[in-house]
Amino acid sequence: AESFMLGEYKKHNTNGGTTIGKRTTPQAFSYFSFIKSERRLMVVDIQGVGDLYTDPVIHFLPSQVLGALSNADAELNFAIRGFALFLWSHRRNDIDRLLQLPVFRLSPHEERHIAP
Repeated sequence: AESFMLGEYKKHNTNGGTTIGKRTTPQAFSYFSFIKSERRLMVVDIQGVGDLYTDPVIHFLPSQVLGALSNADAELNFAIRGFALFLWSHRRNDIDRLLQLPVFRLSPHEERHIAP
C-alpha cells in the first residue's frame, strides 16, 4: 500500500517504544487504542503519509484476546513490555487532552528517571 500513497512516507513510532518526529496524532492514536481497549491492546509502529497509517503492530496480552489475534507473532507483539516501552516515552499532548484521555501515571522511581 505504501507505494500507492502520495506524499512523504514517515515512521512516527516503533513497537519498541521509540517516538519519532514532532507529530502528536500518531502518539495519541497509540495511547487512545490502549485506553479505549481497557488496557488490553495497543496499536504501535505507526507509519504512513499524514494521518493515513499502514502496517501497524498490535501489542496485547495473549490471555486477554480470543481468536486469531491470540496466535500473533511474538517477535512483534511485545505484550506488557511493549505497553511499558511506549508509556515510558509517551508525553501527554494536546490531542490526549482534547480526547479527555486519562493521564497514565508513572511510578515515583520512573518519574525520577524519566525518559527525555
